[in-house]
Amino acid sequence: MNIEINEPYTTQSLREALAQKYEGLKAMVMDTETITLAVNQEYVTGIQDLREGDEVALIPPISGG
Repeated sequence: MNIEINEPYTTQSLREALAQKYEGLKAMVMDTETITLAVNQEYVTGIQDLREGDEVALIPPISGG
């Protein structure tokens, strides 16, 4: 899926755009403890700049045993 985000192009602005587009998921998308982001197959901590063509994955909580 492609999504348009406003400048600055960061993982934070992507979270905000997703929260606005999918209001029911806002709390989950904005919570960095619940949804982890990976940019170009590398986990992101904090806010990272994004460039056109970057692949971003939203990683839900994982549990195991």
